[in-house]
Amino acid sequence: MKNLHIIFIVLLSFIFFGCSSKTFVGESQTDQYGNPTIKNYESAQDYNHAINFPPSHPVEPLEVKTSLLLHYQDWKDTKYEYGGTTRDGVDCSAFVQSTFKSRFNISIPRTTLLQVKKGQKVSRKNLQAGDLIFFKTGKDQRHVGIYLSKGNFMHSSTKKGVTISSLNSPYYSSHFWMAKRFNF
Repeated sequence: MKNLHIIFIVLLSFIFFGCSSKTFVGESQTDQYGNPTIKNYESAQDYNHAINFPPSHPVEPLEVKTSLLLHYQDWKDTKYEYGGTTRDGVDCSAFVQSTFKSRFNISIPRTTLLQVKKGQKVSRKNLQAGDLIFFKTGKDQRHVGIYLSKGNFMHSSTKKGVTISSLNSPYYSSHFWMAKRFNF
């Protein structure tokens, strides 16, 4: 079972985060949007600085992603329950609160309304693993999830329970509200 756990994490890492190399060589070039291309930098950190990404978390992004995926594996398919806080049923803000407490020892408020008031605002184009993403899903309804990478985030969905979804899907893209970052 333990080997299956490790294989699952490795496979998820490849699916969501792709392969990368630590050595990048070449002269400065830009992509079709005028951004520097990563292959032209000594490190991914130099690339992030060149395209003005906000400072990264003190914890390495891969460590954040891995920790988030481990938490997801523990909670995957837990049903959604409004007001729920356990593996028998959990709502979106309780899932986020649980994740931050158990994985990063960070205490955040219980409700989406209070969570959105914490952390530092970050733009959608500068999202990093661990950022909270908030959605306006109705006149007075809000939803929260945790960004992973490449447009994917984990959350407790009313239809699927704890799952991973794409921020680029028509529904989530059109309901995106804001993102917040916490220092790990």
